[in-house]
Amino acid sequence: MSAPRDRDDVVEDWRDVSRQAALATGYGARPLAVARFSAVRSMGALAVVVLVIVGGLALRSATPSNRTGGPVVGTAEDANFRLVLTTPRSSYTTNEAIEPVATVTYLGPNASETMFHAMYPIGFRIEEVGGVRNMGGGMDQPCKSTELAKGRSDALPFGKAGSPDDPTAGFDIDWYQDPVLRLPVGTWRIIAYLDVQLGKCGGEPHQLTVENVVRVVAGDAVMLTPGPTSSPPSDTPPPSPSLSIDAATALEMARKYEDGLTTGHFDSVWLMLSPWSRMTIGSYATFADAEAREIAILGATVDIASPSRDPSLLDPAFLGARAADLAATADPSRTYVVSILRPTVDGAAAATTNLVVAPLIGGGNAWRIWIDASPGLYGAWSFPDGCAAFGLSGRRCEAVVNTAATNAAFDRSSATSIFLMPEPGCGGDPLSDVAGGLCTRSMAFVAGVRFDRDDGTSVVSEVFCGVGPPTLTCSETPGIQAVDLHDAGYWDVPCAGEPPDGCPSPIPKPTRAAAAVGRELKVDAIDMPVGAVGHREVEIGRAVLVDGIVQEARFSIADQTQVGFLLDPGLVRMELRSTIPGRPPFDNIYQRGTFKGAEEVRVVLVFDVAETGADAVVHVTDVLVR
Repeated sequence: MSAPRDRDDVVEDWRDVSRQAALATGYGARPLAVARFSAVRSMGALAVVVLVIVGGLALRSATPSNRTGGPVVGTAEDANFRLVLTTPRSSYTTNEAIEPVATVTYLGPNASETMFHAMYPIGFRIEEVGGVRNMGGGMDQPCKSTELAKGRSDALPFGKAGSPDDPTAGFDIDWYQDPVLRLPVGTWRIIAYLDVQLGKCGGEPHQLTVENVVRVVAGDAVMLTPGPTSSPPSDTPPPSPSLSIDAATALEMARKYEDGLTTGHFDSVWLMLSPWSRMTIGSYATFADAEAREIAILGATVDIASPSRDPSLLDPAFLGARAADLAATADPSRTYVVSILRPTVDGAAAATTNLVVAPLIGGGNAWRIWIDASPGLYGAWSFPDGCAAFGLSGRRCEAVVNTAATNAAFDRSSATSIFLMPEPGCGGDPLSDVAGGLCTRSMAFVAGVRFDRDDGTSVVSEVFCGVGPPTLTCSETPGIQAVDLHDAGYWDVPCAGEPPDGCPSPIPKPTRAAAAVGRELKVDAIDMPVGAVGHREVEIGRAVLVDGIVQEARFSIADQTQVGFLLDPGLVRMELRSTIPGRPPFDNIYQRGTFKGAEEVRVVLVFDVAETGADAVVHVTDVLVR
């Protein structure tokens, strides 16, 4: 198990899940349809800023309003920004979920503007009207930035932040850990504040504050109210208007989980998973890679069903591999199944993911999510159907699978099934509460390939691309690499010890008189036919060397991708072959030695053709051998 967390860290995690995961979605209380978007944020370095009132800044005061039966809305703006805080209603019971959402809109003169801020541009506080209880707010202090086009808004749902150790504040660690905002009886002021700078961290400051006042009375029913934002149309029936506290918590967990995946905040979502789920996945890098691929392929919208305690859904046969861990670590009386539906995917089974949400036994109010996964198959896509999820054409995907089989010395024909697998990760403890980052490597991950045998065993081989010859495995349109005697090491000096000890003497250049018998081969450009599939050796000319010494041997290939043909590997090698029988190959000038007199050589280009076309040619240039 992981080490105990500091209380403030736990609160910070929940605040991240509440705010970060919904940063680009405008998430709030809404019907259970979540549109998936992609969010990009840039980062810089923070300077702590003391507010200075800028001359000429026209600041409008916050103007909360409430229509009977409608949302409470507070608004404040200056010349550049408008801050709006919306709470669905003005009255709640102690068991009802309160879901404020704050939005900032850019109003300034530019086509777009970059706001520099701490962890988020907007923070939240809560104060008891006529009392001392409060949630003091606060956030981490890096410097991040958010760009807004003119007239565009960024929405953040309410997130808890403050000190659970302050007894006078009235909110303990359990309250902070609960992802749902509920308040005790009283009248409460919910405050949102914008704190940003323009130009740079520590630049021109802009601060706005708005508030909503809500009244909370005693009550038992939990009514999930519609939020101020609209949602995509959905065929999923609306949830029951009344949910228990635990059911509402399970629903909120599932929503935050899906919104976190939506916006690419995989590190926040990773912390919501149960220890079993993390161990089954294997690493944070695997999780982030697999979920990003699924979002890209399975569509932008999911529908979230109401939490269920249907015995058939909680049956171990239905729960699968996670059933045993749920029985051992989750509170069975508070365990829910939340179905995530993908309306754009055909087939009920393929279109549905069932999350299990429950508090950990002995974990207080620590709710976690158990994903539907089996060890060794998380994130797997069947071959060849899953090739698109890895950005591979069918042609390249076939090459990747062949490469994986070759690397593993596996007879591909013996596989009963083949799966494409996500990023394997780089080790580390999956139970660590530090999600870590994606792997840092000198090579790029292409795909893992799992070959299943009929005896129930499997072989997994990962394919990476880095420095090396161009191949279809590593590119849809591989180039062609010219390998001449410079690249082949012909002039490398072999030393038996530390240079200069053990190194051979330099090879003397031919004298002027001897050089007269030599004849160079020089070709500015030539189109060499690719020819038939198979091994190819094409002589492009001959040269006469003096004393068997190669003074230069080079060629180039014009900037060319392999379109209409394929060399495997994507190399064209230059070889010099003596016409004098018995002469050694031109591997290394020191090992070959010298031979008095003239020596004619054939200049041959060698390559292997995997696919060809009738008019396919290789554009060879700058040939010089002497």
